[in-house]
Amino acid sequence: TGVGGLCVLATGPADSFDPDPLQSLAVTYTFTALVHGRPDWGKGGVYCRIPTEGVRQWKKRKAPEQVGDDPPEAGTGEEAVVGEPLNLVGALHLQCLDSLRLEDGHVLSTISARSSFDSGRLANVISYTLRSRLGLHVVNDRFSKREFAALPRRMRNLVRQSVCMGCYAVDMKHGDEALLVSIHSHQRTKCGYWRKILDVS
Repeated sequence: TGVGGLCVLATGPADSFDPDPLQSLAVTYTFTALVHGRPDWGKGGVYCRIPTEGVRQWKKRKAPEQVGDDPPEAGTGEEAVVGEPLNLVGALHLQCLDSLRLEDGHVLSTISARSSFDSGRLANVISYTLRSRLGLHVVNDRFSKREFAALPRRMRNLVRQSVCMGCYAVDMKHGDEALLVSIHSHQRTKCGYWRKILDVS
């Protein structure tokens, strides 16, 4: 996935491993991230199409429409954000879980992002989509150093080199069988944690 938390692994003897059954395995990942800003998405959240033409490809072979490693300049991409459900194979379902306003007026939000997109490191895909389509920068993402530098020194010291995002739930379906695995999200992704550390209401 490109960040800490959960991932899906298939195990077995290398000489007899059959990957064919995995073709019918449906996996949906849920990420939690701390972002700069406060999205106005409403209770049910929004769906956002993944801009595959600009996402960095991590596989050796690229689809014809996915050429180029450097993402093009993009605006807010409001046309890509809808309230109606989209197929998560090519989209994100985004929800705002909590928000925090710091003393200097800087606003942070904890969001969740669900997707079944399966081409490359999904954390990078989510960061790029949030940044290019919605203008939301994940805290300490490598493309968001200016925003990170504006945070309080105590917060920067605690975050250090860690990006504030992780995969903390995986929903797997294979035929009639379903399995949901989840763990607690890391404290650095939670507004509640920073509310206590920075002593803000």
